[in-house]
Amino acid sequence: TGLMQLIAFGTLFYLATLSIVTNIFFNIGAPMGERFLFLPSLGFCIALTALFFLGFRTRLHSEVRLQGSFALLLGLIVLLSAYKTITRNRDWKDNLTLFAKDVQTVPNSAKIHYYYGNTMLTSVLNDKTKLERNKFLLDAKSEFRKAIAIYPQFHWSWYNLGLIYNEFGQADSAIYVLNKVLELQPQHINTQGLLGSVYGKLKNDLPKAIFHLQKAVQYNPNDLGALENLGIAYAMNKNYPEAVATMEKVLRIKPDNPQTWSNLGSLYGNMGDSLKAKEYFARARQLGGK
Repeated sequence: TGLMQLIAFGTLFYLATLSIVTNIFFNIGAPMGERFLFLPSLGFCIALTALFFLGFRTRLHSEVRLQGSFALLLGLIVLLSAYKTITRNRDWKDNLTLFAKDVQTVPNSAKIHYYYGNTMLTSVLNDKTKLERNKFLLDAKSEFRKAIAIYPQFHWSWYNLGLIYNEFGQADSAIYVLNKVLELQPQHINTQGLLGSVYGKLKNDLPKAIFHLQKAVQYNPNDLGALENLGIAYAMNKNYPEAVATMEKVLRIKPDNPQTWSNLGSLYGNMGDSLKAKEYFARARQLGGK
């Protein structure tokens, strides 16, 4: 019958449009949320309406006179849906509020714990003067730990733990979790760069710092952060020719960075080339450096 066809169509439409946003068949880069249900809800409403008509024995192709019980049920659904929509709006105040609510709703979702922790961590990394900085970092660490407990292969959670340990200056813990990332993703560029920074700045282990930073640059030759840190590591290790070559690469990517011009001036000075040193220091001053 026509009603059965509508039910079948609505059900298939719902399942087909839902399948592409479930993260089951491929990763869409975001957790499942109600914003992805707008299109599937059309199929759901078609199937549900047809079921109502079928259940209350009304006719689709004639003038429909809604029975009292049907109208009451429909009105109740509308009211409940409106109430849920209004109360849910409070959770969308910002990402922090949204994910704080969602970890309560779906506590067994590794992704939700990750996104909640990542929101707190990002806010701290973007604002070094943020109030309650340590609390945010500790809470974020807890969320990443929960994500890993649910899904131990979640390499981004391991990596973000490394960022937190680096912020706290806990070198050994940072190295441990970052090596876990490399076990899962051997060519993870960010991890190589962060390991290089940890070994260089926190452990003062220049050979290992250079090793990991070289890996990062090998995977991404235009990684400015890794190139700058690699140049500094070469300089601290007294390998001035390699330091100069690396800093020159930085300049080719970002020629208006006064700090790089100044660093090169210092390097040329250490190599005994006073003319080059003066030239680079002068250029640094022109760009607003000291």
